[in-house]
Amino acid sequence: NQGDTRNMGLFHTNAITLKQMDKTEGRILGAAVFPTISLINHSCAPNVAWSFNQGRNEAEVRVIREISEGEEILACYTDPLLQRAEREKILKSKYNFVCDCQVCFLSDESLAE
Repeated sequence: NQGDTRNMGLFHTNAITLKQMDKTEGRILGAAVFPTISLINHSCAPNVAWSFNQGRNEAEVRVIREISEGEEILACYTDPLLQRAEREKILKSKYNFVCDCQVCFLSDESLAE
């Protein structure tokens, strides 16, 4: 059914992966769409990260670097430690866009520094 296909596409495009954070690693619990968190745009140099608090049964967004007044809130939709080519592949296949953030504009030499 076309409606089901459309709804699944919307879910996959807007859902965030739910991870239960445990000190240094996150255990994947599933995926969900949240009315506000799902509006956060992507950057390979994020200023927030999200996780899921099972005890409170809610998603949390936490600041991971200083955010200047007027600066957009940005999360990384992939593992930011992946190589650029791997991040590009995931973003193109899952979200259908090519990242143009400040990190992706850097040359390989600049990234090495």
